[in-house]
Amino acid sequence: GAHNLSEFEARVKVLCTKFFNVANVRICFYDEEKQELITTTIRSHRREENSKSHDQAARLQEASSLAAVGRRHLTRFSTKDGIVGRCVRKQAVFHLDRITASPFISETADGVDLNGRHGEINMLAGPMVARFADGTAHIIGVLQLLEKRRRPPDDPLGALERSEPTGGGGASGTSPRKGPEKARASGICDPFTPEDEDFFAELLRILGLAAQRTVQVQQAGGMGAGRGMKGVERLLVV
Repeated sequence: GAHNLSEFEARVKVLCTKFFNVANVRICFYDEEKQELITTTIRSHRREENSKSHDQAARLQEASSLAAVGRRHLTRFSTKDGIVGRCVRKQAVFHLDRITASPFISETADGVDLNGRHGEINMLAGPMVARFADGTAHIIGVLQLLEKRRRPPDDPLGALERSEPTGGGGASGTSPRKGPEKARASGICDPFTPEDEDFFAELLRILGLAAQRTVQVQQAGGMGAGRGMKGVERLLVV
């Protein structure tokens, strides 16, 4: 497993970029002491990156994450801002078919560009929460999947996804699935399917526990063991 949060972040970005076939993956960690979100990069998602191959995108995700931490480029913002803030406050997954359709989107907090076609991309975002047997829970942060890439017409996975019913996810969050209605594409990217949403929700639970374990390992190595995300900034800049 990962030895520190920086390594955890890089591995999750590579994994999710490939598995969900998205152009960008972003993680914001929750600072329990200050009740703020911290990201190691505030680079906006821009479509000029989309011409890169999946492997190139994955390598860039990892390199940019590690480089930003090395230079201590950390940005904080309130949990009152953006979709990521709502993920923390509402403890829910949000599915945006078009990010510009949501009145809660924030270019700064959500790390996106709303100008022109950039604002037409879709997004899945949800909280990573570590839940324990004693009933307690700790918020680790927020995971975002930005812009599901279009698959070639002859790609069997693409054909399978287009045949699946939609969950009808809207700009304000998830909503009940309705009948055989097909998942809506924004025009520039493939839609997230109900199966994507289900797996994403399950992955958030797994990642919450994995991140908590990573924090414990890192703290035990020099910062003292414990639960929660207190002093997360110190964990990110080592």
